[in-house]
Amino acid sequence: MLEYSALMRNSKIEFKLRKNGNEAQGLQGECQFLYHDNPEVTPADKCQTDIALQVPHGTTGSCGVAIEKLPAGSYAVLRKTVEDKQQYGKYWNQLIEETIAKELELDQRPCFELYHSYDEKTGRAGVSFCEAIRV
Repeated sequence: MLEYSALMRNSKIEFKLRKNGNEAQGLQGECQFLYHDNPEVTPADKCQTDIALQVPHGTTGSCGVAIEKLPAGSYAVLRKTVEDKQQYGKYWNQLIEETIAKELELDQRPCFELYHSYDEKTGRAGVSFCEAIRV
């Protein structure tokens, strides 16, 4: 299992990690946006999202930052460069279509976006879209 630091839940997604309105200090690692609900079933205002960082095993939380474990298992992954916010939905749909075409069964664990890079000036992001599957 990967450990991650959950910074926010049910938040408006921004690329700068914030805690209590202030930019989080001293936190490093690849950023993840974990999605706990299916937006096709759950109303948008009820969808739960965690914005997290991968942290080394044994890291302890403090000052309102919790350490949680991402449930182990297999994931279908699509890695893309996102240059426009409209591409997020397109790439999620592509991943789901490819997963179904390969006759892989979706799992109930959270899906997530793993950010390998992000350019604040251009909004360009290197992202892996990860959907939980059963194998």
